[in-house]
Amino acid sequence: MIKGLIKLLALFSLTVSAANPSTNQYQSEVFFVGGNYKKVNGSTLFTGQMFVEKWTPEKVTQPLPIVLIHGAGQSAVNWMTTPDGRKGWAHYFINQGYVVYMVDQQPDPVRPGTPPQMVI
Repeated sequence: MIKGLIKLLALFSLTVSAANPSTNQYQSEVFFVGGNYKKVNGSTLFTGQMFVEKWTPEKVTQPLPIVLIHGAGQSAVNWMTTPDGRKGWAHYFINQGYVVYMVDQQPDPVRPGTPPQMVI
């Protein structure tokens, strides 16, 4: 039952409106890709999933989407804003009419670090 609910939630994408003051409205959707269940010390963990945020401009004018993949030790937030608070590349591309996908990659299992986990 719980596994089925988690799978349903993982497939369900949450859609919200987000206003960008300098451009048109865009839709923001979030979802997970991949992942698997793992038993650890009597708990069931969902691991290895990749978080994806999709921004769709009010008017899509480009035929193909842009997929933004961050570098090591970073996150998709790097595409949304700059360190000094300016708008990031994601805003530039939605202003150009592209659908934009921003992913949070999982760490390489060979390298040190613990991937995000969800305890069930």
